Amino acid sequence: MKNHRLTVAVVSAVPRGAAERSLLGGVRPRRGGYADAGRTSMKKVDRNVALAREELASAQTAEDPAWIASVRVRLARWLARRYQTGESAQVAEQAWAAAGWLSDAEIQSVARTQIVTRLAMGDTESASRWVARWREAQPRNALVDVVAARVAAQVGDVDAGLAALARVPAVFTDGAGRSRRRDAAIDVESSLLARAGRQHDAVAAVQAALRAGRVDVPPVVVRELGEDAVRAVLPDLSDFQWERWTQLAAKDGSRPALRVLELMNSYRPGDPAVLAAAARIAPRHGLEAATEWDARLHRHGMDDLSTLVTFAADARARPTDRAVAAALAVWDYHDERALPHLENALDQVPTQRHRELAAQLEIVAPGLVSFRS
Repeated sequence: MKNHRLTVAVVSAVPRGAAERSLLGGVRPRRGGYADAGRTSMKKVDRNVALAREELASAQTAEDPAWIASVRVRLARWLARRYQTGESAQVAEQAWAAAGWLSDAEIQSVARTQIVTRLAMGDTESASRWVARWREAQPRNALVDVVAARVAAQVGDVDAGLAALARVPAVFTDGAGRSRRRDAAIDVESSLLARAGRQHDAVAAVQAALRAGRVDVPPVVVRELGEDAVRAVLPDLSDFQWERWTQLAAKDGSRPALRVLELMNSYRPGDPAVLAAAARIAPRHGLEAATEWDARLHRHGMDDLSTLVTFAADARARPTDRAVAAALAVWDYHDERALPHLENALDQVPTQRHRELAAQLEIVAPGLVSFRS
């Protein structure tokens, strides 16, 4: 059987003088720091769990019921952060049994921690039970209704969710004495309104929240209301909110988030914050997305963020797609950074697909890659 090989004809494709220049290292997806930051955060959680256990032992030795109950609230919270949800629930029950010794802030803390934890686990029954307990303990705390609306939204009880939000004032003080705003729950309110068939009211609520200065309205939540909703609210974004939306979209990283960035780019073509955010997430969504955003980046002088190069460097992508991305970057934009990734991708392509890929590359980058038997 003949041994076929795809090779890169560098001199025929790279501009004159490029062969003498050293090749830049491959651009990798922006993931640096996240793992280390996560480890640092979990070390802090572990330390706080250990400290809370030590303090609980001291409180029990002192036979101080108020101190014991208070420490259990903190221990339950840190255990939940450590994903030890079973023990967290047990400790929270012990704390709640001594609720008479707890402050208003501690009652709010233990109840809210358990509700959020149970919702994350999909245990809406336990979450609802904690809402009822909390409401009984603090009937005038409007934050209970905000959280109750989130629980109702997750279980699909739209009417109950809207009824709970209707009881929440525009501004209120929670059980910890902290001032809060009703429109902090705009994500759940807009979703409930839309599910109730009140699309216009949902968009109006989002617009009101943005005009009131909220900077944490998730763009993907608005996207769920429809693309016309996104277009309707874009003029209401301040410059700070606009930049915050690009950050939230990049953090979300989903295809709907990328679509929000496309709509933002249509509204403000070439906006640097939008392009930078898209450069981070477009390569995750395939060759087509990487190609489209790479063209926009080059059009506006941000070729250093090439999405084609980033995609070509991603070992998780299909080798054939990586090869095409790298070839496009080299041929269309003379981007030398893609050459090592092109060679690497070609090495990963199964032999039986060499002829097919060579034909495809001949269309997008004539003469760049040769097929040798």
